[in-house]
Amino acid sequence: MTNDYTTDMAEQKVARQHFDERLAGLASERVTWEARWVEILEHLFPDLARYLAGETEGGRGDISYSKIFDGSPSLACETFGEGVSAVMTNPAQKWMAIEHELPMLSERPDIEEWQEECSDLMLKALNRGNIYECLTQSYKEMGAIGNAAALLDEHPKYFIHGHNFAPGEYYLGTNRWGRVDTCYRKFKLSVAQMVQQFGLNAVSQTIRDAWKANRRREEFVVVHAIEPVNADPMKGVDDRIPTGAQWRSVYYERGAKGGELGERDAGLLDVSGYYENPVMTMRLDVSSTSVYGVGRGNVALGDMKALMWWTAKLERAAEMEVDPPTLESTGNTARLSPLSTAPGARNKYNENATGKPSAGRLFESRFDPEQARARIYELSERIDKIFYRDAFQKFSDMKTSADLRLPQIAEISAEKLLRMASTTQRVIPGLNVLIDRLFGIMARRGELPEPPEDIQGDELNIVYQSMIAKAQRESGVANLERFGGFVGQLAQSLGTMDPVDKFNSDEAIERYADHLGVSPKTVRSNDEAGKIRQQRAAAQAAQLAGQVAQDATGAAKTLSETPTEGENYLNAISGAMNQYAGA
Repeated sequence: MTNDYTTDMAEQKVARQHFDERLAGLASERVTWEARWVEILEHLFPDLARYLAGETEGGRGDISYSKIFDGSPSLACETFGEGVSAVMTNPAQKWMAIEHELPMLSERPDIEEWQEECSDLMLKALNRGNIYECLTQSYKEMGAIGNAAALLDEHPKYFIHGHNFAPGEYYLGTNRWGRVDTCYRKFKLSVAQMVQQFGLNAVSQTIRDAWKANRRREEFVVVHAIEPVNADPMKGVDDRIPTGAQWRSVYYERGAKGGELGERDAGLLDVSGYYENPVMTMRLDVSSTSVYGVGRGNVALGDMKALMWWTAKLERAAEMEVDPPTLESTGNTARLSPLSTAPGARNKYNENATGKPSAGRLFESRFDPEQARARIYELSERIDKIFYRDAFQKFSDMKTSADLRLPQIAEISAEKLLRMASTTQRVIPGLNVLIDRLFGIMARRGELPEPPEDIQGDELNIVYQSMIAKAQRESGVANLERFGGFVGQLAQSLGTMDPVDKFNSDEAIERYADHLGVSPKTVRSNDEAGKIRQQRAAAQAAQLAGQVAQDATGAAKTLSETPTEGENYLNAISGAMNQYAGA
């Protein structure tokens, strides 16, 4: 990042105006979604709902959980996030690989080995940082409100670091293909944080005054604008971006505390660029040209409200049963308090005036707790199904490929697998951004092997090996085993090798290795196998020829030593031949 303070202030004002206008447009597009997000998050994760309260939010520790009477919806959404993580990006599995876009080149031995080495190095790099925690949080937020965003920053040690944006902090924009390529983030930083990140000379006079007055915990609003460089080229901004960068990154002050626009004369805090899209977004069920998706929380909101209502009523009924409101006599004195039906209320009345008993319940409740519990159970089950909790829980418990054996997978219905597969496919655009970003960072640092010369600069594909895909491949393995066993049994029962002639063992081995995800280094190519077979056949032929020669030499020696006098086999053979010739 750079801070060039010689840039003309007029150019920075033009840039500030561009960013403010773009931010206003993005905010206008998002505003229709916000009320529903707040409502969903208040019933799931109130700590996230507070970020949608705006710039005037109160104390960050003052979070109200008053709308949560049952934690099962929150648990279901958390299981959704963990389940998507287990299915798509399980750290214990090789869940991704890079391949050349042309299958014929991708299967070439030298290219195949390069692809595998790069994929392994990238997976190891992901295990070193915080990306998996970042992904799980993104999946959870995507399940709740349909959207999540995170900044993929370059890390000096771990290559890449993920920073989740809270709902309400970010505004998204899409390109003509419907992919997110723009993200504006509006958030708060303290005076101390701003000076530490941007330097005292870069901040406005208001921030400098607060710093000098030792008001360093005071917070101000900062905007981080990330958008393609080719969007509205800006003089005085783009020339400060590294050559070859595809995205510009600009920080600027939105305004002092209590002021929306603040100091227009303040310069840009920081200008830099990214070679790859640095914002990983997860969006669920995006329709038509919508920028934002619809989460499972949208579908479950009605059931969550009903669940909270019934749970609250059941708790109140239990209180009424344990500590009911009572009516007590006060003798001949006047009524001492207004009538209350709250649990534990002690209502005192003049016995002679009311004719009520001297003590006892105010009324008998006809509330049926069993009916309420049945209703709560029904609602909880429905919410679990909406978040696929039962299906995702099974995948979350699976740690190795051995756990994917058919008896366990069979417990998950085909319908659930289909819905899960449809849901997990929605995260692929975000994962593409992650892998592309990581590959670029590692390649620029020289941490990846050089590709074969004839594919340098070519496009690469990203292949995701999800747990669902692995479960399907396990089915393919079982089919190969059954088929091979059938061929062997048939050949044995018929007493002939004819059935084996129909079995392509080379192709079966390659298919089996592909299904199991075996490293290509352990499977020889057809050419290599053919050469080995030729060498083995030549060695066997030479061995056989040597044995034949040895046998012939032994036979000749035996014949030379055989006596020709008297009765022996040679005389008998010779006589028979002479007799045949005379005839």
